[in-house]
Amino acid sequence: MSKWSSMLPKGCRSTSGFGKRWGVLHAGHDWGPIIAGTPGTPVFAPHAYTVIATGYGYGRAADRIPYHSGRFAWLDIGVHNGDRMRIYVGHLASLNVKPGDKGKAGDRIGTMGGSGSNGENHFAIHAHIGVSVNNNRPINAWNARTNSGWINPIPWFASKGIIIGQTVPVTGSTKNTASTSSSTGNQNWYTVNKLMRTAKRGVKIMNGRGTKAKRLATLVGKGYRVTVLERRNSWARIRAKGKTGWVTWLQLENTDGSLDIDMILPTRRKNTTVRSGRKSGTRTNIIGTAHAKGYRLRVLRKTKTWAQIRWVINGKARNAWIPAKNII
Repeated sequence: MSKWSSMLPKGCRSTSGFGKRWGVLHAGHDWGPIIAGTPGTPVFAPHAYTVIATGYGYGRAADRIPYHSGRFAWLDIGVHNGDRMRIYVGHLASLNVKPGDKGKAGDRIGTMGGSGSNGENHFAIHAHIGVSVNNNRPINAWNARTNSGWINPIPWFASKGIIIGQTVPVTGSTKNTASTSSSTGNQNWYTVNKLMRTAKRGVKIMNGRGTKAKRLATLVGKGYRVTVLERRNSWARIRAKGKTGWVTWLQLENTDGSLDIDMILPTRRKNTTVRSGRKSGTRTNIIGTAHAKGYRLRVLRKTKTWAQIRWVINGKARNAWIPAKNII
């Protein structure tokens, strides 16, 4: 029996369905990351495949995949029930494959992004997945918007036992899977058994990640060594003092004392002022406001009192500052 995999991690969210949109067929289905705006979500192959093409579209008729914009991968997954099936993944932030590559279900194809007409920014992060039934006929995405070349991915994946966002992906090749990750981005997939240490004294190990979580133990010493088992957004599940529980990520540092915080974190309170510099006593350097409690920001570095963030204003990203105490 053929081996199938979900193309996205469990928890990814449906953001736009297959069907008519603005008078034409949206020839696929869009999924966003587990938490909106989170970079770094891997995209996996659904089945054994050959990469037909990769590239970047600009929404023009002459593009390799006509009229679709952004970084893409085009996979041939063979003949199923008499139909030759091809999978298109668009708006990727990066690719792990090149034309001619072959692999199996669960291989990492690329990383979810917002490339193309959506703009390369964390508010637009999602992946477009299209399923094409075309036997051996040439691919033409524009004409296929009005014929049966493109089909609804949801029932098709369901017929294979896959519900994207609910089914856990299988493990593919080690060179392409997301079993490990870099320190950049907000990763839900992290190198297991990573040794780190506490960045301050009095770190509380909790039995959960919410405000109602209960304390299991307290690490009294700064530099207390812990083993990181898992990273979930602004939290880390660790093992220390014979206890396994959760601490906030900013309470940890690498064993050499460096911070590992290039990631998306939420604000602690509403209406956090974003500034161009680290002076809080002047209004001239105010460039914006994070209006909501839990507003998610990319943290680049952190001092004792300030955090430098990546802030998008008027469609452009720039470095800015907020008080460190306002970040969870």
